[in-house]
Amino acid sequence: MSNDNIFIIRDLQHFASITDSIKSQKLHYQNVVLEQGIVEANYHISRQLQLGLGAKLFYIKRLRIVEGHPRSVETNYINYQLVEGLEKIDFNNTSFYDVILQKKGYRTIRSEEEILVVEAKDDECQLLQMPKGSEILLIKGITHKAENDLPFEYFELVCDPSFYRFRSVMKV
Repeated sequence: MSNDNIFIIRDLQHFASITDSIKSQKLHYQNVVLEQGIVEANYHISRQLQLGLGAKLFYIKRLRIVEGHPRSVETNYINYQLVEGLEKIDFNNTSFYDVILQKKGYRTIRSEEEILVVEAKDDECQLLQMPKGSEILLIKGITHKAENDLPFEYFELVCDPSFYRFRSVMKV
């Protein structure tokens, strides 16, 4: 399959994990953990998750490789009190949301996302094997838990723009 023909359709009306979308197309993929641990919430993330400044967060940054090509760098932040112990789990080649469901019983039901086209930072160009100064998609937002619809996770995803195609259906 040529590199140009590999893409994921993100349906803006329905929440679905990227891993599930990749699996449904029977594409070979890898998730490589770049960083993982516990950090303190900065002002922006604390506001997004409705937490106090400096609250402890579980943090993970992963590189997603599909059909042998790096496609996205994904960073997730979750209130550590909700997912204590996740920092000890190996998230390489696993679905983040599957682990959250299996280990903690949490299921996300919706997300609010902002989609931007930005110039890639030098480290992002290197990870995504793109020329310096390339434009990339920045998708950032929050997901909500099924249990109470409160903000559960803040995420930022930077990716090769050709990898995602967005679908929206408007009804009158």
